Amino acid sequence: MSQNRSIITYVIGIGILLFIFIFIIKMKQDTKEELSEIPIIKKVEKIDSNKVPDLNDLTSNFMQTYGSKDHGMFEDVMMTSNMLESFFMLLKDPSFTFPNNQGLVEALQGKNSYQYKVLSDDFPYINASGELVDRWKNPLFFHRIKESIIDVRSAGPDGIMWNEDDITTGLTLEMDLEGGSFLGN
Repeated sequence: MSQNRSIITYVIGIGILLFIFIFIIKMKQDTKEELSEIPIIKKVEKIDSNKVPDLNDLTSNFMQTYGSKDHGMFEDVMMTSNMLESFFMLLKDPSFTFPNNQGLVEALQGKNSYQYKVLSDDFPYINASGELVDRWKNPLFFHRIKESIIDVRSAGPDGIMWNEDDITTGLTLEMDLEGGSFLGN
């Protein structure tokens, strides 16, 4: 009787192993089918770190869509904020400061330590005083939160700064407690 139990245990063990083996083979086949549906990523060319970045790429979308009727002023403010963040990262100079809107525009137009030019001289949203303006032709207000983060504020359609129709990135409200320098018009 004990020999029959050993044989039965052996047969059950072989059956379980066979089931596990078949299950694993089936899982591998399913995985191969799923992987075959994943698109293959092409090899990326090595980036030359000594090559000067093409700054036209940095602001080409900003230049083309700022003030567009396809979106609102909030998107313009966010584009400006993102462009400034990218500019400051390229500049790699945490001590870089600008006194006001006009000083920032000058820096964006090439008057900076690297002579990076990310804003064209004929950009349509620069007023006669050399300030970056919103779609209502009001100068934007900039608040430096951290080294490369700038809160951008538009006075909104009424042209009056610091009231309920202002359009901002919203960073000022979150970061004012940490302290920052206000950069006015």
